[in-house]
Amino acid sequence: MHYIQLSVDGLNDLHFRHVIKIDWIRLCGIRELLLLGLLGILIGRYSWWELLLLGLLGILIGTISWTS
Repeated sequence: MHYIQLSVDGLNDLHFRHVIKIDWIRLCGIRELLLLGLLGILIGRYSWWELLLLGLLGILIGTISWTS
């Protein structure tokens, strides 16, 4: 799908590899969520702490999409 894979070498004697898949569609969803919150502040609909909650929700959604 719309995944990119990052390989990271382990720093121990086994030299294991971790593959992290990033779902760019969901990460774009984080950006949209943050922009929506910023727009809400500009028009006075949300306060700063509501934007913070929206940002944390976006980060949570993005974190769930990461697999190792």
